[in-house]
Amino acid sequence: MSRIIRLMSILTGVGLIVLAAGCGQHYSEKDADTALAERGLIPLPDAAAAAAASPHSGAPGAAVVTTPEGMARIGEDLLASVPVYWESETPSSTMRLAQFAVRDASSAAELAVFSGQWGTIDDNVSRWIGQFTQPNGGSTQERTQRWEIRSEGGIDITMVDIPGTFGGGMGGGEAQTNYRMLGAIVPVNGTFYYFKFTGSEALIATQREAFNAFVQSLTTS
Repeated sequence: MSRIIRLMSILTGVGLIVLAAGCGQHYSEKDADTALAERGLIPLPDAAAAAAASPHSGAPGAAVVTTPEGMARIGEDLLASVPVYWESETPSSTMRLAQFAVRDASSAAELAVFSGQWGTIDDNVSRWIGQFTQPNGGSTQERTQRWEIRSEGGIDITMVDIPGTFGGGMGGGEAQTNYRMLGAIVPVNGTFYYFKFTGSEALIATQREAFNAFVQSLTTS
């Protein structure tokens, strides 16, 4: 009997040692990162930290798409170099992607930018010509200049220069005499961007070179 009791005591002692060892492996007052570090392990980042570090995440720390210095974004597809004295304005309608103003002592000219598919290039040029009449009843078509350029970004662009009495365009409005429009139609990614620069004939004449340089600078973003 005494041998049996002694054997049971030995087994009980062994069990306590095993239990203590097991507790030593699974319980610690140290934080998890410290415990892992002591074993040469690197803790995995939690989900929030991983999202913040991801360059594809919208969370803080995500990569930001920036515009090259000196360039302005026009819609989703284009970048352009805008003359420093052109004033960027909040578009006056939801149809406009961008809007700029140029002023002199007596008047202002406005550049409005639209996008969409409103027929062919010829259709749009014809529509613009139709927004003008001539005070002597002559042909606006004959007074219109049309030419093609290729921008620095390799985009083939149709340009127009139309003088006369402006009927107000798509937005209607009061007819403006001695007016002029510089226009550009820019095909990008299966759609068109329309640049329509209107104002007094005298003011637009001073801006033709600047407008040409602006359009020439267009490149895809």
